[in-house]
Amino acid sequence: MWVCTSRNFNASEIMKDIIQQASIASEPQDPVAPDDQAVTILTHLSNLDTMVVGNLNTPEALRLKMNKKLNAKRFLLVIDDVWCDGEGHENNWDTLFRCLSKCCCLPGSKILVTSQTDDAPRKIVAANGAAVVEYICHLEDLAENDFADLFNEYALPSGEFDSHLREDLKKKCKTIAAKLNKDPTAAKMVGETIATKLADLFRSQGNLHAYLETIADKDWSGDKTKALMWSFRHLPAHLQRCFSYCRLYPRGYKFKALELVQLWMAQGKPVFYYTLHELLYDLAEKVTRSDCVRIEGNRQSEIPSTIRHLCIPADKLNEKKEEICKLKKLRTLIVTEGESVVSDENVATTDTFKSLKKLRVLQVLGLNLEKLTTKFIREMKHLRILRVSGTGEFVLLEAVSTLYQLQVLKVENARPIAAHLTNLVGLRYLRLSGIAEIGKLTSLQGLEIFRVRKEKGYELEQLKNLNELRGHLRIDNLENVESKESAIAADLKEKKHLDSLQLVWRDGEDNVNSNLDAEILEDLQLPPNLTSLYLDGYRGPSWPENQTSNIQELVLRRCGMLEELPPMDQLYPYCRSLKLRHITRLEALHTLPPRLQEFTIFRAPFLTFVTNEDLQLSQDDKRCIREVMRNRTQEWFQHQSKEDLVHNEREMRNFIAGMNGREHSNIVPAADADIAAVWERWLETHEQKTELIYSRQNEAKLLLPSTITRLRLQGCNITDHALSVCLQQNLPSLTELLLADLRMITRLPSADVLANLKSLQTLHLSDCWALTSLDGIRSLRRLRYLHLIGCPCLDIETAVLPSSLRHILFESCADVDAILANANLPRLLHLTITQCRTALSRKSHSAELLESGGSDEFAQVTQEFSNTRMSDFRGIHRN
Repeated sequence: MWVCTSRNFNASEIMKDIIQQASIASEPQDPVAPDDQAVTILTHLSNLDTMVVGNLNTPEALRLKMNKKLNAKRFLLVIDDVWCDGEGHENNWDTLFRCLSKCCCLPGSKILVTSQTDDAPRKIVAANGAAVVEYICHLEDLAENDFADLFNEYALPSGEFDSHLREDLKKKCKTIAAKLNKDPTAAKMVGETIATKLADLFRSQGNLHAYLETIADKDWSGDKTKALMWSFRHLPAHLQRCFSYCRLYPRGYKFKALELVQLWMAQGKPVFYYTLHELLYDLAEKVTRSDCVRIEGNRQSEIPSTIRHLCIPADKLNEKKEEICKLKKLRTLIVTEGESVVSDENVATTDTFKSLKKLRVLQVLGLNLEKLTTKFIREMKHLRILRVSGTGEFVLLEAVSTLYQLQVLKVENARPIAAHLTNLVGLRYLRLSGIAEIGKLTSLQGLEIFRVRKEKGYELEQLKNLNELRGHLRIDNLENVESKESAIAADLKEKKHLDSLQLVWRDGEDNVNSNLDAEILEDLQLPPNLTSLYLDGYRGPSWPENQTSNIQELVLRRCGMLEELPPMDQLYPYCRSLKLRHITRLEALHTLPPRLQEFTIFRAPFLTFVTNEDLQLSQDDKRCIREVMRNRTQEWFQHQSKEDLVHNEREMRNFIAGMNGREHSNIVPAADADIAAVWERWLETHEQKTELIYSRQNEAKLLLPSTITRLRLQGCNITDHALSVCLQQNLPSLTELLLADLRMITRLPSADVLANLKSLQTLHLSDCWALTSLDGIRSLRRLRYLHLIGCPCLDIETAVLPSSLRHILFESCADVDAILANANLPRLLHLTITQCRTALSRKSHSAELLESGGSDEFAQVTQEFSNTRMSDFRGIHRN
């Protein structure tokens, strides 16, 4: 676990980071389909600590949660970049060590603390005498020649100059490097600045040596930021101001690129995360002392009247009210959520905001501004960014529509919507739905969602002139489009900056044949540079073939009338991810994209893969296949949900009707009170379906490109032979395989077939009710994660698991004793057994590794692994 403290050391925040990282580290990141309820529940439960840790505020509550995550674990905790000059550091260290000392971790657990100061170890020990410092290592600076080589890599990049000139320039660069205090950050910043200037001089035939001579004469000794300051001063003036903005955020803050860009825009300057290096943050503090102030914690910071940018917690507004009202030059006010909750009674008075008439940026988090809006918002005529996220409704008045300089408007819980927001013709980013005649905002670049209505001002045609839109756009309620002319008028082909598009039909009728939908999709004429397309609820019977060929990610969901897809290798040759979800009538797949890496099928009950070998099975073989579940699930089916069985029976009846040329049935089978009757009816229907599949006229194989890395098949039909043919192809990159709700497969492919999957690391088998054998699983030499869920027919005694396994999950499976008895798992780290019928009879394993759900027998299950490295066992027994 690795946590960074910097100068704002806070024990509670460190413990929250520890809990979150321990949660992530202790569980495999399961590559499962989000619609897979069983696996999704397990995944959410495993990451629950990460989601709720923010609500734990007391040290005792955090200690209990941390103890649960570190209990019976051997860990290395790195607390990075510690400074012991902050306020209350002794109390914080005492709290942290006291809580850590009460954790029941395994012997050998270590805490490594790094610091830029020499006195940190002494102060840490002084804060808590119980802390034992085993070893203090003073890191030496880089050797002079090594540091010079590092600097030269930045200042004289290879390829820019010929070898003779580069060697000549190295001499001067070595002199410069010697003045940088052997600081790698300075080497990078100064080196890159020099490289830029040298490249310009080289192109203009300037004097490179004279330029380096002037830099070599600089005195950068003593203060590490001197060299960085020199680099900063060589930035253009507008970039210097952009850099200054970073000071408004705390050390270690994760910047969103768009967030910073919008703030720079607000000052009249032309989704990934970035963090600022500690030394660069020090530099930002130096160059912004007269411009930017950030109030944090309990530090008593004065606010100079000259500042232009202020970041302050909500619970400090009243305390600093008089000082804020004097800030006549203030351009940016960012109000963050404070350490304590601010009630309506204690919120800053209206005068605090009303006096700030020259603001360009107002960003408020965690305040209820409902009562204040009417009195101050109309005064901020220069406002360019307004972002409000509070606890109550934000009354978005007509006054907002008079803020003609506004470029970014992001408001949560806005009521009502101002009627004249379209007057804001300079608006570029908008997070607010329900605006009539949005087509007038022709400068818009960011619009998260556009909802079509059958009302004037909300038609699809409103998108016609929004050609500056970029990034992602979601168009919702396309069922309200009444003609293909509206689709043509939207003119999506001119949205050249859009790279991701989501089209959603929301009337809930999956099985309505809508030729209008097909016409609309055909005439929308997708943006030419689109790389991601998501279709949800499309009801057209055919697939348009005039789509852009640049698509790299394609998702189809609830496309209820599609029976086949065209050759995807021709339409989408660059597609890397294809996901088919709830395509209830899809019967055939043609060739897949040649560069496909991720392929998902989820709930396609008509889609069937069979081979000629399947179609030639004898009647005896077919009968054996049909009878597998009937003979092996007599006890197991009693614990199944009747509703799930009835729903699955309906899908099978529709399949049978379709195969026999009849219309789909909308009759829902009755959920009899007697589960045995429901199960018997399900078995009979399943046997009919099985007979139809093996009686087909033609084979249908699943052929994958060799580039595939993730394969997820869930809720379709695939036979043993078809699965074997699929996996025996050349699949050198396949790392994750999920097979779920596949009721036709009775065994995994042979060892010869699975041995070809040389990169497979994760195998997930879920609700494969007829699966009796894991067959060749032992040949998966690199398999690390194995999940067996809902496989009641599994003949576990024949399974020999690969020794490479590190994480195993058994749920709702047959006797797991045998597989553990036959296993040689020296690398096993985590074993979870839940809702399995077992007959455990081994000696007790060490209690500290056991989390039992109510059965003493589980205390005996891990004796077989006493010589392994297994550090986590969880058993939840259900009779």
